[in-house]
Amino acid sequence: MNLDGDLLIKIRATRGMSQKDLAELLGYSQTTVGLIETGQRTPTRTFCIKLADKLGLTPEEIHRLRELPA
Repeated sequence: MNLDGDLLIKIRATRGMSQKDLAELLGYSQTTVGLIETGQRTPTRTFCIKLADKLGLTPEEIHRLRELPA
């Protein structure tokens, strides 16, 4: 899964979640989520797997979200 900050924002927005909500769900800090969203940190494979698992997303769904306008 290729995850960048803009895509993470879209995923979070489609779920109506704040950075804090997402961070708590995934077991990360709000700072980590914010750094990924701003491109200051690259998400780890573990982060991506947890994101997909906790939100019930398939790679196909993530690809479709990538195609949505910002």
